[in-house]
Amino acid sequence: AEAAAAGDGAEAEKMTADAAIADWRRGAGAADRSLHGVDLVCHGVWAPVCAALGGLDGVFDLGNAATAHRTYAASAKFADDLAALAASGDRALARRVRRRLRAHPATATLEERWNLPVYFELVRGDLVRDLDDALAATYVLVDGPRRGPPEVSDRVASALGVVARTWAPDVVLAPVGDKFAGLAFELVGLVVGDAARRLGDATADWPPRRLGQLAFDLDAFDAAVAVRLAAGFEASLDLDLATADAVAAGARAALAPG
Repeated sequence: AEAAAAGDGAEAEKMTADAAIADWRRGAGAADRSLHGVDLVCHGVWAPVCAALGGLDGVFDLGNAATAHRTYAASAKFADDLAALAASGDRALARRVRRRLRAHPATATLEERWNLPVYFELVRGDLVRDLDDALAATYVLVDGPRRGPPEVSDRVASALGVVARTWAPDVVLAPVGDKFAGLAFELVGLVVGDAARRLGDATADWPPRRLGQLAFDLDAFDAAVAVRLAAGFEASLDLDLATADAVAAGARAALAPG
């Protein structure tokens, strides 16, 4: 009888424990299970992929900036797709998974191999050279229609095209996104400085139409950059609204008359 009673007590205790575990799983345990799934994604999938990439020396070749961008972007997209798959449609969980993947030591090891600051310097050199070429071109007045709004000169259109490359998705990489934002402001400053020098060199021999073209070009450039710079970085870097607003404020400050 005593043994039977002890057995009944043990069974009741087991049932109580099972009920507690079930409650835990329905509550906070659900979040922990999600974290365990994330750990499995990080350590069971992402880490082996990074190890395999680390054995491919050609992936980290910075001899060609465009190729370096494609290889890095492909690995970043794989990580984003992996996060989305692990989250099964849960956007909040997908963001958490992406953050954990980006913070994983294997990710840091890969980024060291890519040496992204060197990639940025390569792109910067190309863009500064292209902008210098655009600004060195002969200033040709636009023979636009006599009626209707004027058009920007080819010279300024080329300069704007170079500046826009600083936020182009096929150029910018998120880990060095701040450097590209700084480069955008640097190039804007070069364009504005060039226009200021030309206005300073203006003489009485300049026809009003030439002065008007230069002033219109500068206004059009400022307006285009003010609108496109913040929107471009927001799209390329997936910025939150507060950061995008800060970038827009920086663009307005850089373009403000000094």
